[in-house]
Amino acid sequence: MDLVSSGSPAEKSGLKFGDLIIRFGTITDSNFNGLPAIGSLVQHSKGKPLQLVVKRDSTVMHLTLTPNTWSGRGLLGCNIVIIK
Repeated sequence: MDLVSSGSPAEKSGLKFGDLIIRFGTITDSNFNGLPAIGSLVQHSKGKPLQLVVKRDSTVMHLTLTPNTWSGRGLLGCNIVIIK
C-alpha cells in the first residue's frame, strides 16, 4: 500500500501506508491474477464489507473494508501496488 487518502473508506477501515495485503476479500496470493481482479471485486462489493488480512511490520491484522463512494476518486481511497 503506497497511499491511503484521508477520510477514505480505506483509512476508516484502519489501512495505513506500507501495509502488506495478504488477503483481500476472496483474493489471496494463491489465486491472485492481477490488479484488475481486485478492481472487479471492489466494483461488485460496493457497500458490502470485505475482510482483509494485512501485515504491518511484524503484526498480522484483520480489517473490514467497505468499498463506497466518498469525496475522492474510486471506492477505496488507497493505492494498491504489487510487491515482487
